[in-house]
Amino acid sequence: METMGVVDGFGVRPVMVNAVPESLLEIMRPQAVNSHWIVEGMLNGDKKTVLQALHNDPQCAHLKPHEVRAMGEALIEANRAFVDLPF
Repeated sequence: METMGVVDGFGVRPVMVNAVPESLLEIMRPQAVNSHWIVEGMLNGDKKTVLQALHNDPQCAHLKPHEVRAMGEALIEANRAFVDLPF
């Protein structure tokens, strides 16, 4: 997840912001929903949900379906060493 933060001699600290205007929330919401689906799918062993989120992600819009699937499979395998995946 991307967020604002400060990295200095004290470590990594988040930067808090005030309430986000509703107009910006609507722009941010699709990415937040996709991120949620990816995390939920990974933790629940639901590869279909992970791949659906990637297909729905605006950053993947330029990719063909088989490219999104290949990327998703590669991402799952790359994270297998860091997360106890149930699939």
